[in-house]
Amino acid sequence: MTVLHDANRQLWELSALYEIATLGEKDDPWHLVEEVQEKALRLLGVTQFALALESEGERLVVSWGGIAVGSVSDFEKLGENYFCFEFTRNGIKGFLVLGKGRPLSMSERRLFTVFARHLEMGLQGALNFLYALRYQEGLKRAFLGIAEALVKVVEQRDPYTSGHSVGVAKISEAIGKKMGFSEEEVMGIYVAGILHDVGKVSVPIEILVKPGALNELEMGFIRMHPQAGYEILKGIAFPWPVAEVALQHHERLDGSGYPRGLKGEEICKEARIIAIADVVDAMTHARPYRPPLGIEKALEEIIEGKGRRYDPEVVEAFMECVTEGLSWL
Repeated sequence: MTVLHDANRQLWELSALYEIATLGEKDDPWHLVEEVQEKALRLLGVTQFALALESEGERLVVSWGGIAVGSVSDFEKLGENYFCFEFTRNGIKGFLVLGKGRPLSMSERRLFTVFARHLEMGLQGALNFLYALRYQEGLKRAFLGIAEALVKVVEQRDPYTSGHSVGVAKISEAIGKKMGFSEEEVMGIYVAGILHDVGKVSVPIEILVKPGALNELEMGFIRMHPQAGYEILKGIAFPWPVAEVALQHHERLDGSGYPRGLKGEEICKEARIIAIADVVDAMTHARPYRPPLGIEKALEEIIEGKGRRYDPEVVEAFMECVTEGLSWL
């Protein structure tokens, strides 16, 4: 009977060790802490749990089973009823305390030690991920700040398009969300919308504010602004295809656009989104040579050009946004 009991115990320990080996595969430290509690309860059978962590000035404390979190030395004084493990590696400070309300066996302590060491390794990876994520978020905010600063330069030269870039960005953002783009991709689309016309800084101001129709030479300058925008933006290491969108936002599916006459899949999806947003915002606002045309005319243009000039999938997503009555219309 003892042999069978020992064999079952060893089999259980082996199974527990296998699961413990996966501890720390979570990137998010909060999910990791949830996983630690679940496995401590299910695999180790603990009834008392305390976890205290401190890293880069942040503190996390979780406890249950009647344990009041103090310091690791407080638990060490309690002796054989508790397992205590202090984290000291890679800038992580804190401790793990496990208990069962009774003296712990040597085999339980060995298993708890393996559990704690895997947790320590997992915490480092999860915290590194969190710090990297925060750094990336900071960079994204910085990119957005740069974008907004650049577009103010353009809009100061052309008061008629003041607010146009933000309008395009908001419409594009709504379309991107409707099409199921990830949160990060949607942010990229928004930034690209902000910057799509930055190349207009290369267009003489007399052309931008001219109240009448443009002649062929003047239109030539206008058609150069996507390339100019690309040249301005290509040297900035955006995590999204912002420069490509600036270059392609006047391209059309049938090749009738400019500056390169690209067709179909040659045009990136983000640029196909910006193209529709650009047309809609431009048609619904005044220009030096005409009053606002209104949303009805803009919808006619988009629907009439569906599948020829404009991406059908983007048009469908845009029309769904219109049906939902978004505030920018």
